[in-house]
Order: sequence, then C-alpha cells, then structure tokens
Amino acid sequence: MQPSNEREFGFVRDETLASVIGTRAAFAINHGDVMGDDLTLFPKYRRLIGDTGIIWHHCPGNHDMNHHALTHSDAFETWRQEIGPTHYAFQHGGATFILLNNVAYLEPRRTQKGERGYIGRIGKEQLQFVRNVLRHVPRNHLVAVSMHIPLVSFEDPLSAPDNTADRHELLALLSGHPHTVSFSGHSHTTEHHYLGRDHRFARAEPHHHHVLTAACGSWWSGPADARGIPVSDSRDGTPKGFHVLSVDGNRYTTRFVPTGCEQASSMRILVPGALKASQPRLTNVSAGVVASHWGQNLVLVDVFDGGPRTRVRLQIEDRNELIAMERVAVPDPFVADLYARHRETCKPWVEAGVSSHMWVADVPGISAGSLRAFTVHVVDEYGRANSMTMI
Repeated sequence: MQPSNEREFGFVRDETLASVIGTRAAFAINHGDVMGDDLTLFPKYRRLIGDTGIIWHHCPGNHDMNHHALTHSDAFETWRQEIGPTHYAFQHGGATFILLNNVAYLEPRRTQKGERGYIGRIGKEQLQFVRNVLRHVPRNHLVAVSMHIPLVSFEDPLSAPDNTADRHELLALLSGHPHTVSFSGHSHTTEHHYLGRDHRFARAEPHHHHVLTAACGSWWSGPADARGIPVSDSRDGTPKGFHVLSVDGNRYTTRFVPTGCEQASSMRILVPGALKASQPRLTNVSAGVVASHWGQNLVLVDVFDGGPRTRVRLQIEDRNELIAMERVAVPDPFVADLYARHRETCKPWVEAGVSSHMWVADVPGISAGSLRAFTVHVVDEYGRANSMTMI
C-alpha cells in the first residue's frame, strides 16, 4: 500500500480497502511496504484495516524499517511493537502459511555510498524456522510462503536488493513437499517464475513463485481520476490492485483484481498505427508511439497477470485464422506514454520498466484505418480461458 502521508492514506482507504471489503476473504496478507518510510503512521493503518472486518497478516518491507537503526534487529523494533513478529506461520484449512522477513538491513557502517541499505536474504535463523515448521506439516497440505523481496527478479536477476540471496536453501527445504507456492511484492510489477533444479528445487514440477503487483501501483502517481485518486498504473503496465488466492484442498489459483477505473479489465490492447487503449479511461494519448517503436503492422497486448505459461492468440474479424502472439520483454507503451505526458504528477523515480507480460503479433497488410475489429484470446497460467474484443 505504501502511503507516505495522510493524503495517501485516504487513497488506501477509498481505493484499496474499499475494494477488499467485498471479497469475502478468510484473511489478507500484506506483502510488505505497509508504510512509505513514515513509521508514525502505523497506528492509523491498524485502525483502517480493523474497519474492514478481515484478519490481516503481514510481512515487513524495506520501507517498514527504521533507517536510522544501528543493527538489523533494531531496524524492525517499531514493526514488532506496532504490527507483530517479523516471521511466523499459521494454518487455515488444509494449507500452511509461512511468513518471512527477507529484508536484510545493512548496518550504516557497512553500507557503501549509493547502496540502498538492505539486501534480499532470509538468514539461517528463519531457514531453521521453516525447517522446523515443515517437520509438522502433512505432505498432502499446501505450503504457501510469503515474503517481501522476490526470490528472483525478472528485470534484474543480479540485483542484491531485488532478489533473495539464499533462495536455494529455502527451495531445497520446500522441495520435500509436493504442493508449494510462494509470493512476494517489492518490485511494483506482476511476475510468474517457475524455479526448478537449477534453483535446488528437487521436484519434477518447478516451484511457482508469484510476484504480486502493488496496491499503490506506481506509488500513488499519475493523473487523478474523477474521484481525485491517482490512476497510478504500475511501471510494468499493470493497474494498481490486489490478488485473490483460492485454495481447494492442496490445489490453488490466483486472480488479479484491478482497482479504480480498470476494475473489469484483465488486459490492455494496443492497436497498430496509434496508441489506443481498450479502456476509455484516458483518450488523449499521443499518436504514433506504437508506430515509432514497433511499426504500423504490430498489435501489442498487456495481459496484466500473464507469465511464461500464458498463451495469447489474436483473431481478426473476417479472417478464420488465429495468430499466435509472442511474449516479449519490453515496456508497456501505454504506461510509458502516460508517465511522459503527466511527469509532474509522478514521483521522481517513477519510470516505465520492462514488463514480463507483453505479447506482440505482426499482422501484415493491416493499418489503424482499415482494422475493424479483433479479439484477443488468452489462456492464463492456470489454464483458464478469457477473451477481449476490440472494435
């Protein structure tokens, strides 16, 4: 959620928490950056989530630390006083949930100039905790592990603050159980990773690590909607929102829920020749962005919660064939253009990043003027089918 002041707390209340109330969720897990560095706002946060009537669990993030602390333990002292333990486990039905703190605070005397003051690391004590918990978990249970920093990062797999250094040790422990999944936040992106034997997950089916989008999107940046709340699309093109985990026995699925003006959307379609989003939310988008980068014959689709196993096909009106779209590592041109045109409404560090859920197809012989309608068909990471038609 990452509110940095009272005004942004209003966005948390009116956008995120108002949307969460209607989910009938058994509980919620906040995957860190509960705050935006101002730890004096913790009491207000507790009052707000208390009004939802939902049980809340938490992993600490790097913006939940005391950045003036001298030691790692002291860095999370306020967290322990205001929120609770930095790592613990609980069970619900046939599932075991393990929450970890993988934000390893770097003592100021050990921090080099330009470093962010933390790295991603679970540490020996918490790994032993996981080992002890798993000894008591039946093998037919689902084991779900939550943390703040991703085990691996799509954008920069070598960045110490954005990846978990000792992920191999955790995955080796989890590989002793046939039903596992893990979740993280931190990057303000949506990503699906499948980690196998090269990450010491010693099972035939790789471990699924799901990086969840941020409820605040691009840190509450961007032009305001009709309610006065920033549009705040995330830097990989995903709208701000949250994910719903559904568990049936030891099987699970996740579902992305956008909040705000894109509540019904699961994808964004960009047509050739001009940047035209499938949502009417912002219509005065500068022409030629797609053409200048991709040419006149390319259609791009941002499947907000897509990943390596997602399959996307394009069906053009009056043509019988289905065109397979290719997953490409590029920024979403829509959000790049949005940030550029509304620079004054964005936080200074907000920039469009390479997205892990963009698809492209080259359709020779078409142009923006002649294209009447087409449909994008998606089969997602869990095998669920969805489609969107654009006229």
